[in-house]
Amino acid sequence: IRADVESRGLGDVYKRQLICDMIYKEVSKVHKGVIRTLWFIAALSLVLSYAVMCIAWLSKGCRYGAQFCINVFMRALPLCLIFLCIVELAGLFIWVFKIKKLERLYAKKGGCDEYFELLEKYLLRQNKDKGHGLLKLAAVYISEKRFENCFLTLDRIAFDKLTPSDQNKYFELLLYGRLMSGDISQANEIFVSAEHYFKRGLLDKRNGQMLFTLGLLEYFNERFEAAVKFFDSAEKSRDADKTLRCNCELYKGECFLAQGDVRSAKASAEKSAALVSDDKQEAQLGKLMTQVEKAYIRTKEKSADTKADNTTEGGYAF
Repeated sequence: IRADVESRGLGDVYKRQLICDMIYKEVSKVHKGVIRTLWFIAALSLVLSYAVMCIAWLSKGCRYGAQFCINVFMRALPLCLIFLCIVELAGLFIWVFKIKKLERLYAKKGGCDEYFELLEKYLLRQNKDKGHGLLKLAAVYISEKRFENCFLTLDRIAFDKLTPSDQNKYFELLLYGRLMSGDISQANEIFVSAEHYFKRGLLDKRNGQMLFTLGLLEYFNERFEAAVKFFDSAEKSRDADKTLRCNCELYKGECFLAQGDVRSAKASAEKSAALVSDDKQEAQLGKLMTQVEKAYIRTKEKSADTKADNTTEGGYAF
């Protein structure tokens, strides 16, 4: 089971989510949060300019009138705006530089201890909520198949201090980690003990990964019909990307094969072929197509044998 799960590179889903989230977190300062950031800079510039005006007026012994104050204010305002924009952009570039440093280190040494040390420092600084940062770290440990490190990281989290959404994510990661490590019995126990959190997580708007994880649970327990329903829902979720949809189709194909529905398995293989985004998915797609082809051959042979039997029986009757 573990070899089956690892061969698919499913942990890459979490890694991609983390990297995108890290970049989005910084870029949002000049993208999604641009209006809020500009309003903040404008308001702070007004305050600073007013402070400069007051200081200048007081330094002159309060002898000058309103025109002097207005002139000082108007001169200080663009300078304050430029200064605050530079500070904001400098902060953005510093964070982007740190992300690039992590990328270079990973490209050179992979998921080594040094990489995870830097990543942990980055995540804990980036996220004021320590628990939220550790959840992201645990997700990367899963993607690197360092399951014990993932579970140890989750143990460091003060669960009661997590937001409801992060509590759902906590158990999703815990369940996903157990499935990825091949510990299906423990995964079943986790689901039973934390079913409330999984049900609540399914109510979130961005619940694609939760649906996919529950689909995996059903799949490994050989409840294929229920697994297909979860994978279908995961594909239709708002946060379903190309990688997640491909993984859903690959698993649906295997579920259909296990149920003897070769046509549906073939349809899933064809859909996943249009969604493949990495070498691991391509390799798994090749395996699925081979299985579908063998299933078709068996079906034809069985059909031929059945016709031969019917012909023989007809001859005897004659």
